[in-house]
Amino acid sequence: MALQYQILLILATHYFLLCRKLWYKDVISLHQVTYRCTNKDSTGYNIGIKANEASEAIEEKMKHFQVWEAEFNQYLEFTKGELKGIENKSKEKRSKKNLDISRVTAEKNRYIEKNMGIKKDVDEEKIYENKKKGFDRQIEILTKEIALFVTEERNEVLELEAFINLLNDAGSLYAKASYVQKGKIAKLLFSNMVLDNQKRLHIAVKPWLECLFSVNGDVTENRTPIAGMRIPRPNR
Repeated sequence: MALQYQILLILATHYFLLCRKLWYKDVISLHQVTYRCTNKDSTGYNIGIKANEASEAIEEKMKHFQVWEAEFNQYLEFTKGELKGIENKSKEKRSKKNLDISRVTAEKNRYIEKNMGIKKDVDEEKIYENKKKGFDRQIEILTKEIALFVTEERNEVLELEAFINLLNDAGSLYAKASYVQKGKIAKLLFSNMVLDNQKRLHIAVKPWLECLFSVNGDVTENRTPIAGMRIPRPNR
Protein backbone atom coordinates (compact mmCIF):
# COMPACT_ATOMS: atom_id res chain seq x y z
CA MET A 1 0.00 0.00 0.00
CA ALA A 2 1.45 3.37 -1.04
CA LEU A 3 2.63 5.59 1.82
CA GLN A 4 0.55 8.54 0.67
CA TYR A 5 -2.61 6.41 0.61
CA GLN A 6 -1.94 5.22 4.18
CA ILE A 7 -1.50 8.85 5.19
CA LEU A 8 -4.83 9.75 3.53
CA LEU A 9 -6.60 7.12 5.62
CA ILE A 10 -5.09 8.47 8.84
CA LEU A 11 -5.74 12.07 7.81
CA ALA A 12 -9.38 11.24 7.08
CA THR A 13 -9.79 9.81 10.60
CA HIS A 14 -8.36 12.99 12.12
CA TYR A 15 -10.61 15.11 9.90
CA PHE A 16 -13.80 13.29 10.90
CA LEU A 17 -12.95 13.50 14.61
CA LEU A 18 -12.27 17.21 14.20
CA CYS A 19 -15.60 17.77 12.44
CA ARG A 20 -17.47 16.19 15.34
CA LYS A 21 -15.97 18.48 17.98
CA LEU A 22 -17.93 21.48 19.26
CA TRP A 23 -16.70 24.77 17.83
CA TYR A 24 -17.59 28.36 18.68
CA LYS A 25 -19.81 30.10 16.17
CA ASP A 26 -18.13 32.30 13.63
CA VAL A 27 -19.09 35.61 15.24
CA ILE A 28 -16.00 37.72 14.55
CA SER A 29 -13.94 38.57 11.48
CA LEU A 30 -10.26 37.69 11.09
CA HIS A 31 -8.94 41.27 11.22
CA GLN A 32 -10.33 41.57 14.77
CA VAL A 33 -8.03 38.82 16.07
CA THR A 34 -4.33 39.29 16.84
CA TYR A 35 -1.92 36.46 17.65
CA ARG A 36 0.84 37.62 19.99
CA CYS A 37 3.89 35.78 21.34
CA THR A 38 3.79 35.72 25.16
CA ASN A 39 6.91 33.61 25.70
CA LYS A 40 9.43 35.98 27.32
CA ASP A 41 12.32 33.67 26.37
CA SER A 42 11.45 33.96 22.69
CA THR A 43 13.12 36.42 20.33
CA GLY A 44 9.64 37.13 19.04
CA TYR A 45 8.28 38.11 22.46
CA ASN A 46 5.36 40.52 22.24
CA ILE A 47 5.41 40.53 18.44
CA GLY A 48 1.90 40.19 17.07
CA ILE A 49 0.25 39.39 13.77
CA LYS A 50 -3.34 39.81 12.63
CA ALA A 51 -5.31 36.62 12.08
CA ASN A 52 -6.11 37.64 8.52
CA GLU A 53 -2.37 37.90 7.80
CA ALA A 54 -1.86 34.43 9.27
CA SER A 55 -4.74 33.16 7.16
CA GLU A 56 -3.18 34.60 4.01
CA ALA A 57 0.11 32.84 4.81
CA ILE A 58 -1.73 29.54 5.32
CA GLU A 59 -3.65 30.11 2.10
CA GLU A 60 -0.35 30.48 0.25
CA LYS A 61 0.91 27.28 1.87
CA MET A 62 -2.26 25.45 0.86
CA LYS A 63 -1.43 26.10 -2.80
CA HIS A 64 1.32 23.48 -2.44
CA PHE A 65 -1.05 20.79 -1.16
CA GLN A 66 -1.30 17.94 -3.66
CA VAL A 67 -2.44 14.35 -3.70
CA TRP A 68 -1.32 12.00 -6.46
CA GLU A 69 -3.99 10.73 -8.84
CA ALA A 70 -3.35 7.03 -8.12
CA GLU A 71 -3.64 7.46 -4.34
CA PHE A 72 -6.68 9.73 -4.73
CA ASN A 73 -8.48 7.13 -6.86
CA GLN A 74 -7.51 4.43 -4.37
CA TYR A 75 -8.94 6.47 -1.52
CA LEU A 76 -12.03 7.24 -3.62
CA GLU A 77 -12.68 3.49 -3.99
CA PHE A 78 -12.19 3.10 -0.24
CA THR A 79 -14.75 5.88 0.33
CA LYS A 80 -17.30 4.13 -1.89
CA GLY A 81 -16.97 1.09 0.37
CA GLU A 82 -17.38 3.31 3.42
CA LEU A 83 -20.57 4.78 1.94
CA LYS A 84 -21.98 1.28 1.45
CA GLY A 85 -21.03 0.41 5.02
CA ILE A 86 -22.76 3.53 6.36
CA GLU A 87 -25.88 2.66 4.36
CA ASN A 88 -25.96 -0.95 5.61
CA LYS A 89 -25.30 0.06 9.23
CA SER A 90 -28.07 2.66 9.18
CA LYS A 91 -30.46 0.26 7.45
CA GLU A 92 -29.82 -2.38 10.12
CA LYS A 93 -30.39 0.11 12.94
CA ARG A 94 -33.61 1.39 11.39
CA SER A 95 -34.83 -2.15 10.79
CA LYS A 96 -34.38 -3.06 14.47
CA LYS A 97 -36.22 0.06 15.63
CA ASN A 98 -39.04 -0.53 13.15
CA LEU A 99 -39.43 -4.04 14.57
CA ASP A 100 -39.61 -2.51 18.05
CA ILE A 101 -42.28 -0.06 16.84
CA SER A 102 -44.28 -2.94 15.34
CA ARG A 103 -43.98 -4.89 18.60
CA VAL A 104 -45.12 -1.96 20.77
CA THR A 105 -47.95 -1.15 18.34
CA ALA A 106 -49.14 -4.77 18.48
CA GLU A 107 -49.01 -4.72 22.31
CA LYS A 108 -51.05 -1.51 22.34
CA ASN A 109 -53.65 -2.93 19.96
CA ARG A 110 -53.96 -6.13 22.00
CA TYR A 111 -54.41 -4.07 25.17
CA ILE A 112 -57.13 -1.94 23.53
CA GLU A 113 -58.86 -5.02 22.10
CA LYS A 114 -58.87 -6.64 25.53
CA ASN A 115 -60.09 -3.61 27.48
CA MET A 116 -62.15 -1.37 25.19
CA GLY A 117 -65.42 -3.27 25.80
CA ILE A 118 -65.09 -3.25 29.59
CA LYS A 119 -67.19 -0.72 31.47
CA LYS A 120 -64.84 1.39 33.60
CA ASP A 121 -65.20 3.78 36.49
CA VAL A 122 -63.28 7.08 36.54
CA ASP A 123 -60.07 5.63 38.01
CA GLU A 124 -60.13 2.63 35.70
CA GLU A 125 -60.66 4.89 32.67
CA LYS A 126 -57.69 6.99 33.79
CA ILE A 127 -55.49 3.88 34.07
CA TYR A 128 -56.68 2.71 30.65
CA GLU A 129 -55.85 6.02 28.97
CA ASN A 130 -52.48 6.32 30.72
CA LYS A 131 -51.55 2.84 29.56
CA LYS A 132 -52.32 3.77 25.94
CA LYS A 133 -50.31 6.98 26.30
CA GLY A 134 -47.41 4.91 27.61
CA PHE A 135 -47.43 2.85 24.43
CA ASP A 136 -47.58 6.03 22.35
CA ARG A 137 -44.59 7.48 24.21
CA GLN A 138 -42.57 4.36 23.49
CA ILE A 139 -43.44 4.59 19.79
CA GLU A 140 -42.56 8.30 19.75
CA ILE A 141 -39.14 7.64 21.34
CA LEU A 142 -38.39 4.86 18.86
CA THR A 143 -39.46 7.08 15.95
CA LYS A 144 -37.12 9.85 17.15
CA GLU A 145 -34.27 7.35 17.39
CA ILE A 146 -34.87 6.38 13.75
CA ALA A 147 -34.77 10.06 12.77
CA LEU A 148 -31.48 10.38 14.66
CA PHE A 149 -30.03 7.44 12.71
CA VAL A 150 -31.01 9.17 9.46
CA THR A 151 -29.33 12.40 10.62
CA GLU A 152 -26.17 10.53 11.66
CA GLU A 153 -26.05 8.75 8.31
CA ARG A 154 -26.43 12.05 6.44
CA ASN A 155 -23.67 13.69 8.52
CA GLU A 156 -21.26 10.78 7.97
CA VAL A 157 -21.86 10.96 4.21
CA LEU A 158 -21.34 14.73 4.23
CA GLU A 159 -18.06 14.29 6.12
CA LEU A 160 -16.84 11.80 3.51
CA GLU A 161 -17.83 14.18 0.72
CA ALA A 162 -16.16 17.13 2.46
CA PHE A 163 -12.90 15.25 2.84
CA ILE A 164 -12.93 14.25 -0.84
CA ASN A 165 -13.50 17.92 -1.69
CA LEU A 166 -10.55 18.83 0.51
CA LEU A 167 -8.33 16.40 -1.39
CA ASN A 168 -9.67 17.64 -4.73
CA ASP A 169 -8.76 21.27 -4.21
CA ALA A 170 -7.53 22.06 -0.71
CA GLY A 171 -6.21 25.50 -1.65
CA SER A 172 -9.46 26.72 -3.16
CA LEU A 173 -11.52 25.18 -0.37
CA TYR A 174 -9.43 26.94 2.27
CA ALA A 175 -9.69 30.28 0.47
CA LYS A 176 -13.50 30.04 0.38
CA ALA A 177 -13.88 28.60 3.89
CA SER A 178 -15.38 30.42 6.86
CA TYR A 179 -13.25 31.51 9.82
CA VAL A 180 -14.21 28.37 11.76
CA GLN A 181 -13.62 26.06 8.77
CA LYS A 182 -10.19 27.64 8.18
CA GLY A 183 -9.33 26.84 11.79
CA LYS A 184 -10.36 23.22 11.32
CA ILE A 185 -8.28 22.79 8.17
CA ALA A 186 -5.24 24.50 9.73
CA LYS A 187 -5.51 22.34 12.85
CA LEU A 188 -5.74 19.26 10.67
CA LEU A 189 -2.67 19.94 8.51
CA PHE A 190 -0.27 22.18 10.43
CA SER A 191 1.61 21.77 13.70
CA ASN A 192 2.73 25.32 14.40
CA MET A 193 3.09 28.88 13.14
CA VAL A 194 6.36 30.65 13.87
CA LEU A 195 6.67 34.43 13.64
CA ASP A 196 10.27 35.64 13.43
CA ASN A 197 11.55 39.05 14.55
CA GLN A 198 11.06 40.33 10.99
CA LYS A 199 7.37 39.52 11.36
CA ARG A 200 7.67 36.80 8.73
CA LEU A 201 5.30 33.92 9.36
CA HIS A 202 6.51 30.36 8.88
CA ILE A 203 3.90 27.60 8.65
CA ALA A 204 5.02 24.17 9.88
CA VAL A 205 3.33 21.20 8.25
CA LYS A 206 2.80 18.19 10.51
CA PRO A 207 5.80 15.93 9.81
CA TRP A 208 3.74 12.93 8.79
CA LEU A 209 1.86 15.06 6.22
CA GLU A 210 4.88 16.61 4.51
CA CYS A 211 4.57 14.26 1.52
CA LEU A 212 1.22 15.94 0.72
CA PHE A 213 2.92 19.29 0.15
CA SER A 214 5.07 19.96 -2.91
CA VAL A 215 8.26 21.98 -2.60
CA ASN A 216 7.69 25.50 -3.97
CA GLY A 217 4.69 24.11 -5.82
CA ASP A 218 6.88 21.88 -8.02
CA VAL A 219 5.87 18.33 -8.92
CA THR A 220 8.79 16.22 -7.71
CA GLU A 221 7.56 12.87 -9.01
CA ASN A 222 6.66 11.72 -12.51
CA ARG A 223 3.02 11.27 -11.60
CA THR A 224 -0.15 13.28 -11.99
CA PRO A 225 -1.40 15.28 -8.98
CA ILE A 226 -5.18 15.41 -8.80
CA ALA A 227 -5.08 19.18 -9.29
CA GLY A 228 -4.05 18.40 -12.87
CA MET A 229 -6.59 15.71 -13.66
CA ARG A 230 -10.21 15.92 -14.74
CA ILE A 231 -12.62 15.29 -11.89
CA PRO A 232 -15.86 13.57 -12.98
CA ARG A 233 -18.85 15.89 -12.83
CA PRO A 234 -21.89 14.86 -10.75
CA ASN A 235 -24.58 12.93 -12.62
CA ARG A 236 -27.56 15.07 -13.59
